[in-house]
Amino acid sequence: MLTNTETQQIPGSLAVSFLQSLFDVVRNSPITQEVLLEAAGLTLILTEDSCQRISGTEYCHFLDVAAAQCKDVDFGLHVGEAIKPGHYGVLGYACMSSRNFEEIVGRLQRYQYLVSDIGANTIQHEGDTIKFQFECKVSPFPPRQLAEEHLAGIVTFCHWISRADKTPIRVHFQHSKPDNIDEHKRIFACPVLFDQAETAIYFPAAYLTEALPQADSTVSKMMDSYAEEQLAKLPKGEGLLDQAEVALAELLQNGEPSLEGLASHLSINTRSLQRRLKESNLSYHGLLEKIRHQLALSYIQQKRLSLTDIAFLLGFAEQSSFQRAFKRWTGETPGRFRKKHQH
Repeated sequence: MLTNTETQQIPGSLAVSFLQSLFDVVRNSPITQEVLLEAAGLTLILTEDSCQRISGTEYCHFLDVAAAQCKDVDFGLHVGEAIKPGHYGVLGYACMSSRNFEEIVGRLQRYQYLVSDIGANTIQHEGDTIKFQFECKVSPFPPRQLAEEHLAGIVTFCHWISRADKTPIRVHFQHSKPDNIDEHKRIFACPVLFDQAETAIYFPAAYLTEALPQADSTVSKMMDSYAEEQLAKLPKGEGLLDQAEVALAELLQNGEPSLEGLASHLSINTRSLQRRLKESNLSYHGLLEKIRHQLALSYIQQKRLSLTDIAFLLGFAEQSSFQRAFKRWTGETPGRFRKKHQH
């Protein structure tokens, strides 16, 4: 049985509108956006006014698939480097009109969920430095592509907002050092350390109070008002569904869990769980199918997992049941799909 992050669900969700930076990177590769979405098993509404969100698991899987399809081991870094304030929607425009980075930090903490709650930034003062720590509820640490996208995005966002190079003091990653870190050195332009106790980026504390070039109190107040309206419209109660998805991924490794077993694991009664699923237009069977499908597409990319291993991790009692389910999801057998999509 696997015990690392490959078997885990990633809590939280992300606004589809934020994927623009990812698609900008893909456009510079031979891979088309349509091929990438098909390989990741995602159906997205990509209109400007789309309110669609994808789960943390779907996003991390998407990053991994894109890295493989584009043959770019530093894909997460390049997505972070492609970020523009407009990709954050109203949050980005509110930040652009802020007086200084101290105001931006407050807005990020207040309105971050408009973009994503896959992880949270905590800010700590340590002498003459400030630490932006990325906290993601994944043990033992965030997946590489997600962590690198996030920290590279912070640096790029700072450059855009300030219209100046805001070089960090140092960058810490919890994952192991890749074979080649030339891109890390280029993007961060500071010491980059791996196998650390935290995923974090350190800046001079003086950056917080420096005046920003596009400060406009009228615009920032207007954007704050709009952000509050959007925040109020977001669906509530997604936390339980996130927890249910994480729990199912764990429980599946011991066979197919029952609705009662999942409710017990979440410490709620069965009727409450059924009601919350119904409010989200889901049935227990539908949720189980969704999680199995997502995990199957992730596992099939991992060469060291045999098809028997994958069937076990998905809670199927028989290999034939997994084969039928996979063909129902993708139209192909697991073996054919793996051969077609793995490089």
